[in-house]
Amino acid sequence: MKSCDKVPEPVEKISRTKKKKQALELQQLGEKLVSISLSQLEGLNLSEELRQAIEDAKHIKSHEARRRQMQYIGSLMRSEDVELIRSALDSIFLQSYEQTRRFKQLEQWRDELLSGDLDRLDLLIKEHPQLNRQQLKQLIRNAEKEARLQQPPKSSRKLFRCLRETVQKKF
Repeated sequence: MKSCDKVPEPVEKISRTKKKKQALELQQLGEKLVSISLSQLEGLNLSEELRQAIEDAKHIKSHEARRRQMQYIGSLMRSEDVELIRSALDSIFLQSYEQTRRFKQLEQWRDELLSGDLDRLDLLIKEHPQLNRQQLKQLIRNAEKEARLQQPPKSSRKLFRCLRETVQKKF
């Protein structure tokens, strides 16, 4: 066989189904990009054209127009570093999840304190020595009084704020 008689390597042909699946995955990733805030979007390294298309999609109300815009975003995503975008989005959503989890934890602690769980108070003071035990007890008493008199939960909100400010300093 001569050197000029090289046999071309077979090119893997991608099926239409696989192409459609890839396009749909990019559109779904684009949906996630549209769902985040503009400030979070600024932190991502996206092309200006894709960034503008995402901002435009945020303002589109018509179902059909939004669907077409998402297809356009999916086509623009082909020229982007998709794995980098996925990891950045995972980080954003994980951070949001952690904030929600912390918020719910604080609500649970407040509710336990308001139900008279003194063990929770001791645990909180042990974990966060900067908490003022007297102030917490006063807020708990005031919140119980407000609940009995069916007044707005002003002290309950103050208790939550106090817990949040103390715990946020730790994180």
